[in-house]
Amino acid sequence: MTSENSAELPSEDSAGPPRRSLHFPNENLLASPSPFVDANGRNPFADSEPHEAIDVDTGESNAYVSNYAGAAATPVEFEIRLNHRGGTLLLVAFLTVIMSGLSLLIYPAMWVVGVLGLWVFFCSLSDLNRMQLGRMNDEGRRQTRVALILTSGCLIGLVGSIVFSIVTL
Repeated sequence: MTSENSAELPSEDSAGPPRRSLHFPNENLLASPSPFVDANGRNPFADSEPHEAIDVDTGESNAYVSNYAGAAATPVEFEIRLNHRGGTLLLVAFLTVIMSGLSLLIYPAMWVVGVLGLWVFFCSLSDLNRMQLGRMNDEGRRQTRVALILTSGCLIGLVGSIVFSIVTL
């Protein structure tokens, strides 16, 4: 029982159960009709009459010219500017100043001052650079500068206290 759409499995011995043959369907069962083609083979979503884009200057048909008032298609320009972090940087800078005062009494506070101070220092430097280039909103420039000055003073004091403690040992 062989045909062009069927294949028989080979049997090793004839004493076993009968083997079934595989039958393949003639059409693809997974294929579905396209929603963009109707019974007549046309696109039901297409315009009733095809239109051409005509260049206003030359009067010739051109697929790359926009139909809207003869204007050429141009990309839209977007202005992307980041929000400033001046308030956050200033708050963390004040916390750094407070922790630097506590670092004289509590030794682990010195490490907190170092980590927070370095973070605020480098973030404020990068934010001021972005504001200078126009990539960041410059409303928080004054706050960012104050945060930079506070943390640089704390870091200088931290380095000075470490050097002083090393020298006096």
